Amino acid sequence: MIKTCPHLAPLEQELEAHNIALGEGMTSPYGSQWGIWFYCDCVFNADSLRARLKLPDFITYQEYDGRRVAHST
Repeated sequence: MIKTCPHLAPLEQELEAHNIALGEGMTSPYGSQWGIWFYCDCVFNADSLRARLKLPDFITYQEYDGRRVAHST
């Protein structure tokens, strides 16, 4: 069963094939305007993966290092 969306199904299948668990979806730590994020315990070569899995351009990749962006008021 797909957790994310049909556009990310190839990525989910790739992760599953390598026994990499996909975490539950959560609002981006940078704010809801950044969409839903899914944790997985790996990093990607985004360009290579995008080309190989034919991911659409509107799918973006962000690494979260555990720090929250400070917003000035």
